Amino acid sequence: MKKTQKNYITEFSKKRLFLRETYQNNIIKTNYEIKKSTIDAFNKSFLDSVIQTIPKNNIYYTEMLGDLYGADDADEQKLDLIKASELYDKSKELDVEILEEKFNKIAKENIKTDSYFKVKSGLFGTKVDAEDMSDIFKEEIDSTDAAALNEHLEQEKKKKEERREFFLEYKRKTLGNLFENLPIFDDTDYNVIFKPGRYELTLENHTYLGDQAVYVIRFVPDGSPEYGGMLYINSDDFALIRMDFENTESLRDFKLLGVSVNEYLAKGSILFDKGTDQKYHLRYYNIIKGIRGGFKRPLTIIEKNKHVKGRRKQNELALKVDAAFGNINQYELIVFDETPINSGQFKAFEEKTGILPTYMPDYDPNFWKGHDIIEPNQAIKEFTSVTQSEN
Repeated sequence: MKKTQKNYITEFSKKRLFLRETYQNNIIKTNYEIKKSTIDAFNKSFLDSVIQTIPKNNIYYTEMLGDLYGADDADEQKLDLIKASELYDKSKELDVEILEEKFNKIAKENIKTDSYFKVKSGLFGTKVDAEDMSDIFKEEIDSTDAAALNEHLEQEKKKKEERREFFLEYKRKTLGNLFENLPIFDDTDYNVIFKPGRYELTLENHTYLGDQAVYVIRFVPDGSPEYGGMLYINSDDFALIRMDFENTESLRDFKLLGVSVNEYLAKGSILFDKGTDQKYHLRYYNIIKGIRGGFKRPLTIIEKNKHVKGRRKQNELALKVDAAFGNINQYELIVFDETPINSGQFKAFEEKTGILPTYMPDYDPNFWKGHDIIEPNQAIKEFTSVTQSEN
């Protein structure tokens, strides 16, 4: 631990960094069977249109440049966003809006505004009040009604501020989790430095990484740890300067009552570089995570109403669903500069929520001009939204 404190900044610091996140979503299967429907419009044709609206493959990129203030605690971080972007095909989002309009039309014609809903899957159920379905029953805004229009504008302004707050919070938590999980801290998933007895260690080579002489050590879990890979240790001060890792078994493989989640992939590289302060600083962090999930269960949506005479049950839609999906997410982080700060400086810094990512339908090579970033890969450079390419 003393060696770690000597070689790395483990207390508060300010880090100028760039983060790129890539999310790839794949629908593997969407099988279903209608068991019962008392609303004629909720039929196989409608449900097929729902499934067709859901993109089978989708990809989303987001990038940000900023200053992160914090230490090794993921929950004790502050972020100053400088610039951000998001790159995806908005036309696929538009299909969802069209679907919502179709669903809302059917619901307004068949469902009472004071109803509540029971959503059940086997033995489990939950209640959804009609007030939670307010978007279905809300009326169009009369553009001649100044009061209603002002209220709408205020709501939109509030929503935009909430989006800013959410974006800032999400990025801060993502970065905090990445830093907290670095192998230089003892409470980490990559705990080979602090718990070497739980691994089989093999000296593979003594070579150079750049101009630094390093020991190359293979580590393989001997029991419960789930990661294996390579360590590159500086032969002079024994600092970890690079780690390549990959899970050796599923990180989570959950199956219960028709619901399954399998975190089957987590691999990447972590690189440190020695600064003029003679401390090692994180320079690059790349991790790819893969997950598969499934849902094979009965699903029932029941409309009930306690304000009508007779039975409370009004309508029912019962399905047997067999669906599966897969996601691959990648996080690429580069740290340009790291400066130590004290706890007083950390407390004094106040976050601002003024940044929302700039949307780009196509890759724009000029967006980050004048800023240092990670070079985009070929897939990003060639990304073009379907609607754009058709025009």
